[in-house]
Amino acid sequence: MLIVGLWLLRPLTLDAQSDFAKIDSAVQAQLSAARIPGAALVIVEGRRVVHQRGFGVRDPSGAPVTAETPFYLGSTTKSFTALAVLQLEQQGKIELDAPVQRYLPWFTLADSAVSRAITVRDLLLHRGRIPDRAGERFLADPDTSPAAAERHVRWLARVRPAPAGFHYSNLGYTTLGLVVEAASGQPYAIYLQDHVFAPLGFEHTYTERAAARRDGLATGYALPLGLPIATEQPADRGDLAAGYLMSCAADVGRYLVAQVNQGRVPGAPGLSPDVIAAAHTSHGAIVPDRDIAFGWSIATLHGVRILDISGSVPRYLSRFVASPDSGWAVALLANGNGAIAEAHVMEAALNAARMTMGRAPVPVVIPVWLLAALGLIFALPLIQLGFAVRALVRLRRGAHPPQWQELVLAGVGVGWGVVVLGGFPVLFGSYWPTMIAYQPDIAMALLASAAIGLTWGVPRAVLARGKGGA
Repeated sequence: MLIVGLWLLRPLTLDAQSDFAKIDSAVQAQLSAARIPGAALVIVEGRRVVHQRGFGVRDPSGAPVTAETPFYLGSTTKSFTALAVLQLEQQGKIELDAPVQRYLPWFTLADSAVSRAITVRDLLLHRGRIPDRAGERFLADPDTSPAAAERHVRWLARVRPAPAGFHYSNLGYTTLGLVVEAASGQPYAIYLQDHVFAPLGFEHTYTERAAARRDGLATGYALPLGLPIATEQPADRGDLAAGYLMSCAADVGRYLVAQVNQGRVPGAPGLSPDVIAAAHTSHGAIVPDRDIAFGWSIATLHGVRILDISGSVPRYLSRFVASPDSGWAVALLANGNGAIAEAHVMEAALNAARMTMGRAPVPVVIPVWLLAALGLIFALPLIQLGFAVRALVRLRRGAHPPQWQELVLAGVGVGWGVVVLGGFPVLFGSYWPTMIAYQPDIAMALLASAAIGLTWGVPRAVLARGKGGA
């Protein structure tokens, strides 16, 4: 014990406040580049919280972000849900290799034979045959009723199973939230409060938005064209277990201390070391250089094994990075979301981890192709309008292009509109309500382009057929 105690008192990699100032400066630069209104950073080193910092504002009033400001977490919530399942397994109330139908007899996909074989372990590892796209179905759902989660999961009865293998699934973790309820006899939110939040000494973590608001919940911001606009976050209570917990840097810091300290947290009962160890165990590769664990992914950073999980809901972002072997961890929470913003926030968290290790930060490079694609998406409706006006002016002047040409162009316009409306949600693995919630500028530009294609293409075809052409 003396050796352990002396090891915990070893000099930190971050040996001066100037080191924290450098990390803060690097994070602030990326938040500013992304135009994120507010964020909170927490750093754990030597298995204790060593730094907390709020950046920017939490709401339009200009109130500053602090370490106690709650944010929506997004999918970093999944690590809490996996923890709850593993606690119940330790208590003998859940068997990971038991069928989900043991706990939720009504659970099914469109194939009943496949559904009977899906286990709790499968859902934990995103191998439950639920298609990626299905998990996007309800992420902008405003339903706050207690029945929302079951309604979401029952919808899966219409969904054909995906092939065997890894398919990231929000609805899989929503289902696990219901499994927690069935096995524990408590609502998911109450279970977490009693068995996770309280043992870790949380003071500013919530499952209900009203309570979080009373404690200064950071206002979420959409970032259309990079401009922060305060916008209501969809209150998707149904997918609470997949991504809708609200917490702050101070509480997340205690959570990360538990992750790198075998469940122990100063001044609180803490969590079972066996449960923590089980959550960190690799269960095979997702892609090269990244494995899947229960509620986490596993990768390496400068040769060090790390646990990594990121979260994204329409108005908020988060990322947790932890090294249980080295005893450090980092988390960054932010109250804005957008195509460019997400890249900056996620890399800012990873850079804070790099700098905690004594490494240099890596600049964020937005790919040229992405900038070009975004520029084209935003310009396309204007280009279409310009061509439509030009065609109308020519028709008014009596200039009639060949009929075949007009019919082809009309067909292209209508076809483009149909492809955008019906095909793009499938291409992006999502649904229009979710796409509008997450990326309103991109979604609205695409919808405007589709509308122009349809509303101008049809009358153009009628005019071409009616007037003919030379």
